Amino acid sequence: MDLTTILGSLGAIAVVVLIVRALRFDAKKLGEDDAERFAEEMIAGFQAIDMVTCKGRQAALVLGQDGRVVLLKRTGGRYAARALEPPIRCERPEPDRLVIDSAERHFGRIEVTLDEADLWQRRLRGEGDPPA
Repeated sequence: MDLTTILGSLGAIAVVVLIVRALRFDAKKLGEDDAERFAEEMIAGFQAIDMVTCKGRQAALVLGQDGRVVLLKRTGGRYAARALEPPIRCERPEPDRLVIDSAERHFGRIEVTLDEADLWQRRLRGEGDPPA
């Protein structure tokens, strides 16, 4: 391989990178409205009543009227959703972090960092909201 071929290949790669950035093939961070809308669009018959996005806004938990919780997570340039019925296995290794097991091999585990970790851990386990 000569120097001209190597430089041409590097130039072609740089052009592809610029095109991808120009077309914005990356997913934006989840906002509250986005999380509820994605959950309702991706899961048939789902009606969101509460939600929380993780601090990095790459994942979200959405509570439905029927008690199901939709897990949203970024996968490449899109978001994937799974609706789970409590009790859902989750661990709390730190006060503001939950590790949620979707029980699905392809979806895997979700790690979220959020301010209301205690409330959402109870919801995931099917223990409901605390008394008012």
